[in-house]
Amino acid sequence: MAPTHKGSIPSPARVHGALGLCQVLFGAGAVVGALGLPAFNPLVFALLREALAAPLLATAAYLTTRTTFTDVAPYSRLFGECGTLIFGNQVLFVVGLKLSNPVAGAIWQPSQPIFTAALASFIGAETPSPLRFAGVALAFLGCATMVSFRAHETHTSGGNLTRELCGHVCFFGNCLCTSGYVLRSKQLLRRFPALCVTAGSYVVAALCMLVTCVLLNSNAYIVEFLCPDCTSAWAVPRGAWLPLLYWVLCQSCAAYALMTWANRVASASLVSGYSALQPVTAAVLAAVAVALEWAPACTPLSRGGSCLAYPGVGDLGAVGVFAGLYLVVASEPAATSSRDPVDPAPLLSAEKSSSEALGP
Repeated sequence: MAPTHKGSIPSPARVHGALGLCQVLFGAGAVVGALGLPAFNPLVFALLREALAAPLLATAAYLTTRTTFTDVAPYSRLFGECGTLIFGNQVLFVVGLKLSNPVAGAIWQPSQPIFTAALASFIGAETPSPLRFAGVALAFLGCATMVSFRAHETHTSGGNLTRELCGHVCFFGNCLCTSGYVLRSKQLLRRFPALCVTAGSYVVAALCMLVTCVLLNSNAYIVEFLCPDCTSAWAVPRGAWLPLLYWVLCQSCAAYALMTWANRVASASLVSGYSALQPVTAAVLAAVAVALEWAPACTPLSRGGSCLAYPGVGDLGAVGVFAGLYLVVASEPAATSSRDPVDPAPLLSAEKSSSEALGP
């Protein structure tokens, strides 16, 4: 029988603090990753990240919960689906950073709760409401505005429009996969502690990334498009190890641990809603890094290199994303039924125990 997690409900301040710190780590990772990607194939970067993080998470999950392979084997299909979604989320984000820039990537992240609400309503897991529908529509218009302005700025200034657009498509897929993971993992979270769900999903994601790397790196055209400054498809630049170490320890391990810990008692909308901190963190860190000359400011022709971009006019589309996010979160009920397949945990409610939140 799979182990269950029992414990006292943490205070709202601790939960909000964990979610806030989690998204700050993610936002900083966008800037750190952009500096570590020059002359580095993003597919290899993602492979090393997942290959190093998976055993660390699996070891931590076993030591803290004593969950074994026998426990998770009956749920291999669900773990496979969650792992595939994590794989899509992470590889698309890293490729998007290589093709576009960290500020644009971070600004896309607040769309995650919008996608989550839309998908949940579509599959019948949540009851749609006019307020929630308006939030989804407003956020979509905000994202569309952001992409249109970015594409126009790139085209008129002589930048590579194809790479910029492909980068935004990757960010769109990244956020969509994250939303899918939030929805799909809820079923596993009823049976397993959050760390076990994350670790099992990461193992599957690492295997998917290995297969993808081997297949795509054999195509010279794909390698040239993704990494025109690479000396070799499999080369690992010396200066990329510190950014990679940050992504493994601070994002894959620490940030995911904080998010899944808070997800035990917080609603999915609240967990996703904190993604609004990512663009703020990325924009501030990018501006500070350029001002202190830690990294050069991007020009249209240098995007994708070792440079950072200031927030631009096109990023004002994020206002629509935030406004839509507010409407979606405002339409979220304060508590949900334990039978809800999307979000069985009450929103920071001290009236139910954590064992009830996880379900039978």
